[in-house]
Amino acid sequence: MSLAQSYTLADVKNWYSMQELHKAKAYFNSIDYLDIQFDKITARVKGTVPRPYDVEIFFDTDTDGKLRIDPRCSCPMKFHCKHTAVVLLSALAVPRAPVVNRAVLDWVESFRLAVRN
Repeated sequence: MSLAQSYTLADVKNWYSMQELHKAKAYFNSIDYLDIQFDKITARVKGTVPRPYDVEIFFDTDTDGKLRIDPRCSCPMKFHCKHTAVVLLSALAVPRAPVVNRAVLDWVESFRLAVRN
């Protein structure tokens, strides 16, 4: 699973205040572009100005393996704003590829080979 798809709603609540998340809710229908890559989410969010805000959220892990974000926006706040929060919340709704346990796949393959012989 990519870094950009490994966070949860609990992570977003940890990264943002309840006030920021409350403000972000008003922008759920304002995202007109959303792209999720391995370690980055990019989006465009319509705001109060004619041109949508450009949002980039970079994902990384610290030395302890804890997920970190570096959210950037072209709005006047520039960083950690309601636009980046709504992008994170919206990306959570995008279907994620299932994570398959490699041990289960190995077991299925060994079972298939045993049945065949």
